[in-house]
Amino acid sequence: MQDALVGEHCTIDWWDMKPFPVARILQLVRAFSESMTDEDLAKPVANSMEEARGLAGNIQGIIDECSEWGFLLTADQFVRIQDEIKKNVKTSKVMPLVTDALNRLQDECKRVVVMHIEHKPSDYFSDPQFFDLKDGTSKKVSVEFPSAAEDIAEAGKCLACGRSTACVMHLGRVLEVGLKSLAATVGVSKQNDWGRYLEGIEKELANRVKVSGARTSDEQFYAEVHVTFDNLRRAWRNPTMHVDKIYTIERAEEILIAVRSFMRHLATRLKENP
Repeated sequence: MQDALVGEHCTIDWWDMKPFPVARILQLVRAFSESMTDEDLAKPVANSMEEARGLAGNIQGIIDECSEWGFLLTADQFVRIQDEIKKNVKTSKVMPLVTDALNRLQDECKRVVVMHIEHKPSDYFSDPQFFDLKDGTSKKVSVEFPSAAEDIAEAGKCLACGRSTACVMHLGRVLEVGLKSLAATVGVSKQNDWGRYLEGIEKELANRVKVSGARTSDEQFYAEVHVTFDNLRRAWRNPTMHVDKIYTIERAEEILIAVRSFMRHLATRLKENP
């Protein structure tokens, strides 16, 4: 495993990850080849042509698997091995080809780098709509605010991959969907920034109180979430837009949980394109 660790995350190559038992296969085959005597090498690879064809058929599985994982040079070499086995040539002719194939496989595996994610943050990665409650009765954020779906998924992936500041930036975009939905619900037209949206919402809600003398239940809800949006703007949204603001993974997860809770709250009474 490589030494480049970042918190709970690290990069490893395909060889160490072993999506199929590459290392074990190599160890077994190499141990087998090293144990062969000169007498074994002088014999055909199979006792009969029929047995040779069967062995060649088994090699096809290795070819297919290597091709599936993108190890094309290794697959090509196993095709050569397969062709020679079909002829039932001497083992001494096949073994160098096998050694070359194993070396190719090891080299190709080491050129594929993947990221290892611990179990807890992997939940954010594997469930693209983790903002949705699972009880089956509550309104879903993904349904009420569909245009936020991609940024919700990206926020989770960024957190799982250790990109904490990027996570918070995506969460700001998620909140903006909620803010625009609030503005549309109370009749505020499209604006260019959060500040103007909040000013317009505040004026509209104040005018409604002047006209009616009291707030309805919905209007009280709108007023409360308006204040929350303003606080979020000052605390997270605006600072995140500046290059000197960096978030730790722990802080980003705290913000993610808070935004998820808030968006679930908005979904109880707001939706896009009301």
